[in-house]
Amino acid sequence: MFDIRDFRPDIVASPWTTYAVAGARENLKPGTPYQLKATVSGSLITLHADDVHVLSATLPYPLQETQVGVWCMADHTVRVRDFRVMGARARAFIAMQFSSPFNEIYADVIKKSCEDNGVEAVRADEIYGPGLIIVDVAQEILRSKLIIADITPQNANVFFEVGYALALNKPTILLAEKTTKLPFDVSAFRVLLYEDSIAGRARIEQGLQKHIKAILGLS
Repeated sequence: MFDIRDFRPDIVASPWTTYAVAGARENLKPGTPYQLKATVSGSLITLHADDVHVLSATLPYPLQETQVGVWCMADHTVRVRDFRVMGARARAFIAMQFSSPFNEIYADVIKKSCEDNGVEAVRADEIYGPGLIIVDVAQEILRSKLIIADITPQNANVFFEVGYALALNKPTILLAEKTTKLPFDVSAFRVLLYEDSIAGRARIEQGLQKHIKAILGLS
């Protein structure tokens, strides 16, 4: 009855890839109006029918900006009414230790750089509500367009979040203080190195702005 699929015309043998399926097609009743709502947030896609959640899927790649439309398949006429597209700000999940001076770097540099480019920055300590924090963090990473991580301290939580983001092929920006000895597993990645000073923070903000613009496709 419902499915979430990806169409790749470059794959000649089988251009359609199905990520999630739910319900029986026989449940669709001719002549009955249905209100459908699809939400795309980062790598997470959800589908609602008549305000009831029916399906979710996680894409194995970050979804880029693209055209939006409706595609229907039937043996009879299908009418689409009140089609609307509503945009939302891109989100960035910030992985870092919650202590000084990193709190100041987050507030003065990272959050500001995101906001200057129309991106909403979210840190784990800004997620509220009941439930397991690790589940909320995983969902936030899924919903985010990009990840920014300060790997200066050898923080296990931060490296877990970075690893999960990389497994999802999320665009990830790594930051570290200039004197940091990078672990072997991340030493091959491009890392923005900074000095914790007024001039140093200004330089890292410039570099961070360039990376964010490149990921978002901004000039």
